[in-house]
Amino acid sequence: MFAVQIFIGFLLGILSVFYYSQIIFPLFYSLPKASYLVIKGTLRINAILFCLWAPLLWILVPFCVGYFYPSFVNTKFFLYVNNPLSVTIAMLMVIGLVFRSIFTQKGRRDLKDDFWSSMKRYLAKPNFSQYERAILLFKVALQYKKSGDYFEAIKSFDLSENEILGLNFNEDVIYLLKDIYSERAICKTSINDISGADDDLKKSEDLLKAFHASIIT
Repeated sequence: MFAVQIFIGFLLGILSVFYYSQIIFPLFYSLPKASYLVIKGTLRINAILFCLWAPLLWILVPFCVGYFYPSFVNTKFFLYVNNPLSVTIAMLMVIGLVFRSIFTQKGRRDLKDDFWSSMKRYLAKPNFSQYERAILLFKVALQYKKSGDYFEAIKSFDLSENEILGLNFNEDVIYLLKDIYSERAICKTSINDISGADDDLKKSEDLLKAFHASIIT
């Protein structure tokens, strides 16, 4: 019986971790951050709505179960699963998830990566400068690179490159473009695209040579 309750506790903990992660992090991390970036002008208002729909959905699920099937809480299954030991194990797993996400470097990085992975679609704004958009896409790409998602990083570096190639070249633009090529080369090397990496490194070197030559002349 004791072993069964522990097993149920771990199963309940896995479900609880998933359930509360759909509520806690969107409401207390993503929503405040998205709201700030909307006010700042970095994200569109849709970002706030995106942060709200998942928590509202998962809050409504138990409410609907309780409303349409109130006798569920008195079923043998519910009473058996809802024993103190199993519930304690489940809550400790949830607390562990929150602790890891807030107080560890990897947890905070994962939160940031998940946030930008969801929010990059809401970056566009009519009066957002092309150069600022290129920088933001570059930062998103760096987050993907840090988390080891090299394919998504390369896509974001490509988007940043497309933005910046439409600008008039100056020192800031050239050095940002050089960084894009250098960082993208590292990502391509990590996925064994050696020829692509060499091509980006050559672009970076040629860009700097051309820039320095223009300064000298």
